[in-house]
Amino acid sequence: MPLQGIQDTEGTLALFHKDSADLEAARSVYLREVNEYMTQQNALDLIVKNHPLFEKVCDAYQDVFNALKEKKQGEAH
Repeated sequence: MPLQGIQDTEGTLALFHKDSADLEAARSVYLREVNEYMTQQNALDLIVKNHPLFEKVCDAYQDVFNALKEKKQGEAH
């Protein structure tokens, strides 16, 4: 089900698959989807502000993502 009002022509929704620690929070880039310059973090905040259930899913995804990353780092040592 697409998020109402969000067109994903450049992969903005792909930002949800990034580690939240790796999101750009200082440098603004032009995002065609919102026709504005903003940081990656601001773009995600804009989406989840209007979709609180999606925010919960994203938070859970980040928890699983980080747990798997920690497990992988532990196995490498």
